[in-house]
Amino acid sequence: MPEGNPEIIGTTAVKDTETLLSRIGPDIIIDAAVACGRAHIIFSYFRALRNVERRTAKGSSLATEFFRQITGERQVSSAIKKARIKEGNPAVVITHRQPEDVLKTLGLERDDSVIGCNGENCEEECLERSALVEIL
Repeated sequence: MPEGNPEIIGTTAVKDTETLLSRIGPDIIIDAAVACGRAHIIFSYFRALRNVERRTAKGSSLATEFFRQITGERQVSSAIKKARIKEGNPAVVITHRQPEDVLKTLGLERDDSVIGCNGENCEEECLERSALVEIL
């Protein structure tokens, strides 16, 4: 399992999802629309990591468990559908590698402005949604 805090990288719009997914390697990539800020991403990541380490994860990998946590969906298939990157949308990459190396490998440009929240109490609501995955 990865150690330490991951790097969170916002990116410009994704042009070719198939090629991108074939290059992602050990990193996790999500559609930026499901992330409600850095706190939401970190919270979801560490909950997923904890579940995988405790062997209580519903997802078959850290990535799929992270998708469940970040979207607030109990069903893995629903979580993947929501979190999966879509062509034309910006993305967020969660990695333990050097950001510059990841961006070069994926052929993306950095744009951290996509990691944010729109609306009042948005981040709080997303954190609550992620927390509910554990008790529903």
